[in-house]
Amino acid sequence: MVLATGAELEAKGVILALADGVSGNGGGREAAEYTVRGLLSDYYATPETWGTAQSLDRVLNAINRWLIAPAAAHREFAGMATTLSPLVLRGTRCTITHIGDSRIYRLRDRKLARLTTDHVWDREDMRHVLTRAIGLDAHLAMDYAEEDLAAGDVFLLVIDGALDTAGQSRPHHVGTANGPRLLPLQAADELKRNTPGIPHILTTFINDCIQLTGLSMNY
Repeated sequence: MVLATGAELEAKGVILALADGVSGNGGGREAAEYTVRGLLSDYYATPETWGTAQSLDRVLNAINRWLIAPAAAHREFAGMATTLSPLVLRGTRCTITHIGDSRIYRLRDRKLARLTTDHVWDREDMRHVLTRAIGLDAHLAMDYAEEDLAAGDVFLLVIDGALDTAGQSRPHHVGTANGPRLLPLQAADELKRNTPGIPHILTTFINDCIQLTGLSMNY
């Protein structure tokens, strides 16, 4: 996560990103680390005249080319790939960018909604195999979406392993439907209590992001 200030914050917003290196390959960890570091630094170097999605797309395509290049010359680097799910908070809008099977969720009015789609094979025995990832293909096809932010929104960025633990049969609601609206910090804590398998570190990360970006508004 990078917390911009001043004119940079107004022009580019706050960016958070989660990457999960492709397992079974020694370069997965390096791919994930390089991708996140490159995105967080290069995004803020893009021209102010570029929109959020354009800035992300230009930076991520450059990173994708960099990850693929070593594989062309050295076979041992083949498959150096990673999932990536960045979230940009700018003004009253958010931009969701995604590739792979990590996920971005939004908690609003005690309802947890998934904002991304898994890029995996549509077969029960192949759902662990990615169809899209950074470094997997020369043609990078990221998903982009923009939405309005609401006071009290809580976002959860999580890798697929944590979701497997949590399970998917649970209704995506937190608290009671007719209960009082929760402040963001309360919502994150309740999300942790009602979602077995969601690691404590992730909800703590959410709490910190909400406080630092100033999204915890009074109702």
